[in-house]
Amino acid sequence: MGGHPANPEIREVSPEGIDSVNIMCTMPDSDPRAVMEESARVHRHVASIGVRTLAVFDEGKPVGRLEIMPIEAAPLALSGDGLWVIRCLWVLEKSQGRGMGRALMERAIEIASGSKGIAVVTYNNWMPVPFFEKFGFELVDRKGSASLLLLKMSPHATASFVPPRNAVPISPDRSKGDLVAVEAVFTGRCPWLMQSWRRWLRAARDMSDRVVTSERFIFTRDDAMHYGDENIYIDGIPLDDSPLNLEAFRKAVAARLLEKGLG
Repeated sequence: MGGHPANPEIREVSPEGIDSVNIMCTMPDSDPRAVMEESARVHRHVASIGVRTLAVFDEGKPVGRLEIMPIEAAPLALSGDGLWVIRCLWVLEKSQGRGMGRALMERAIEIASGSKGIAVVTYNNWMPVPFFEKFGFELVDRKGSASLLLLKMSPHATASFVPPRNAVPISPDRSKGDLVAVEAVFTGRCPWLMQSWRRWLRAARDMSDRVVTSERFIFTRDDAMHYGDENIYIDGIPLDDSPLNLEAFRKAVAARLLEKGLG
């Protein structure tokens, strides 16, 4: 008979087995081996500070993932204590609508049991707010296109966005008025994001010899407090509007070049 298997497998994936999940997060038109090796090294590091990865497999192939971690290990500038944070929840489009996201969330809630609660940051084009509201999450703060939601397991649970402590330049050329600095800040855990944003950096360099690019890896809340959240930054300003849209990125770089009289 046709149809989908009734019981896809959900399990926690160790850093040693992360390639079995990461293969779903690579671009099909490129050789992913180098970036998968890079991501695996990062996963080994962050597992030592409490990051845990859940995955769902359908007929042996990965179709969904969720990352959950103590707030201190979350690469986000957030206030709060005693919380867990969901940083990534993704189910392939072809597998959506079959309860896999719900099953991953239920497992994550089990992991966080006994804590004050779970925080999650969602964006306009990623991890929609209504999905989490079904589990009792409530909106507690906003920052640009980002929404901070909290599932309270204790009445004393609180969370909010906080500004980075320092506007530390990643590129020593950022302060120069005759250049535009484009910086990619990664967690290093998503091969697709690294592949994509590195293409963006190349595209920015191709736009003008007045563009300089660099990248920075962040692993913890302290890193995000210091350098900012995972994002693309143009002269230190995060690309808030459509962080996964190349055309919006090109327009933002072009606008900055014009603003500085370099276009």
